[in-house]
Amino acid sequence: MAGMRLLSIVVVVFLTAASSRAGDLQILFPLYSYPNWYTPASYIWDDIAAANATVPITAIINPANGPGVSGPNSDYVKGMADLTAGGVKMIGYVSTSYGTRTLSAIESDIDLWASSFPGVTGIFLDEESTDPAKLAFYQTLHDYILAKPGLATVVANPGTNTPESFISGPTADTTVLFENGSGWGSYVTDSYVANYPRSSFAAVFYNLSTTAQMQAAVDLAQQRNFGYVFATDATGANPYDTLPTYWTAETSYVASVPEPTGAALLVSGGFLILCLRRFSDGMKARG
Repeated sequence: MAGMRLLSIVVVVFLTAASSRAGDLQILFPLYSYPNWYTPASYIWDDIAAANATVPITAIINPANGPGVSGPNSDYVKGMADLTAGGVKMIGYVSTSYGTRTLSAIESDIDLWASSFPGVTGIFLDEESTDPAKLAFYQTLHDYILAKPGLATVVANPGTNTPESFISGPTADTTVLFENGSGWGSYVTDSYVANYPRSSFAAVFYNLSTTAQMQAAVDLAQQRNFGYVFATDATGANPYDTLPTYWTAETSYVASVPEPTGAALLVSGGFLILCLRRFSDGMKARG
């Protein structure tokens, strides 16, 4: 009887966790736009701050392909203050050049974010390698970041499918598994994605020219167990320096995406299956 009670608890905990993950999509905004607060017509930082009341937003701050060589200038101080006032979570951009930058150079950037940018609570590791030989490199960075006072979040961006070892390692709390202007409809998610919390995965889309395309991409992200999204109709060398033309519609839609269907919850039941197998093995061993 005790064994059956334990099994019931496992099932209830899983179902509760699954339902709590449902419908909790957030926005990961690559804010690669200068905070020109003195030009209100093109200043977007306050718009992002205001939108956080509709849907939780994490903004990636990127002054100079990283933190630069010193702390933020007065414009960045103003922009970051606006984001903070709106409750937006901020993480600092660091390039890893697919594992070719030295650890010391990357750690120097991390140190500057931690010491000189008030309000930044995490690091965005861009250009993450998917080479298993680089796994230890990124685990070292992950641990280095989380050892810094005030830094509590690591987001990594390979921009494509990555070996599960980088997720379980871990090398990040959240990994961007897709960043592209096309191909999301035919993208095939690795099977392991269903076994992790949706907050472990993000997708970033550009070149989505219509509201309908944005909504379809967000729907697929939800179905594929992704917890963070960003979509824009912008293109070019930096599609992240302006708001999407459908920004208001995007924030409202992300906030209102319905809970996964029962079938989707079953697909994401790999963790439950693992628990049941371990439970069964344990009962057999006792017998």
